[in-house]
Amino acid sequence: AVYVALVGYPVSRAAEATEQQQQQVYKRAVLVVPPSGYQDQELSETSRTLALAGVQTVIASTRAARIVGSFGSFAQADLPLNQVNVEDFDAVVYIGGLGTIEYYNNPLAVGLARDAVAQQKVVAASSTAPVILANAGVLKGVQATCLPSERNLLIAAGAIFTGAAVERDGRIITSTGPLVVPLFVNTIVEVLAGN
Repeated sequence: AVYVALVGYPVSRAAEATEQQQQQVYKRAVLVVPPSGYQDQELSETSRTLALAGVQTVIASTRAARIVGSFGSFAQADLPLNQVNVEDFDAVVYIGGLGTIEYYNNPLAVGLARDAVAQQKVVAASSTAPVILANAGVLKGVQATCLPSERNLLIAAGAIFTGAAVERDGRIITSTGPLVVPLFVNTIVEVLAGN
């Protein structure tokens, strides 16, 4: 006697899986990172987790060059800030760290935040970086959080400071820093997925 075992999905499920793959739309995010003094863990974990979720990331900084983290890690900036077109991305994510102070009042960094909010993109900022959003005027009346040392800057800009580890208000996501990167990135992915 010969036995035959058929392994796999019935035709209808296989066709359904193929159709779902074709309908899946991959998203793009630009990570805005200072040229030095960025929070190493925030950049590496955010980039890695977004990639695992099917989100293509591009790093933007003051110039397209090697950038250095607070703890000595290196990354390559793909784009200078002046060449970032918000229309090309689904999300603009600001990575925090001591070097972020360079962007607090930088017209390009602040302008990207304004453009992204105006175009209803996902806008996210971690640790010290929510100050950039505050200075862009996009946190007025918005629930937000940040590294505790920067809270007064958010409050002065009209944000409703919550002190939560991660805060989401519509399409704006803020967090307190590297310890909550997984929750921060998962929230970004949820919003990108339309949840």
